[in-house]
Amino acid sequence: MPSVNAEVRAHGRVMRYRLLGAGPPLLVLGVVPGVEGYAARFRVLVPELPDPGEDLGAWLTAFLEGLGTTGIAVLAAEPFHAAARQLALTDPDRVARVELNGR
Repeated sequence: MPSVNAEVRAHGRVMRYRLLGAGPPLLVLGVVPGVEGYAARFRVLVPELPDPGEDLGAWLTAFLEGLGTTGIAVLAAEPFHAAARQLALTDPDRVARVELNGR
């Protein structure tokens, strides 16, 4: 399934992401093997994450606000497990579930 490069504006900045598939939203954090396979059932969003020095939690909140998406599932690779959990705790209206990959 082809992917599309997209962007969203939030908090005065442009945030870029790759978009694949259609269906309920699935936010993918980090490198997840076989992510293209999820596009058969989900609208997969793979953001270009910020520099390591930035507050990832605040960035993710702004990204989801910019998308206007609620009920999103999050699939996080190993280095992003804590950020995914924190996002679910601080923004439960936007995050429906979290799956941790590579555990």
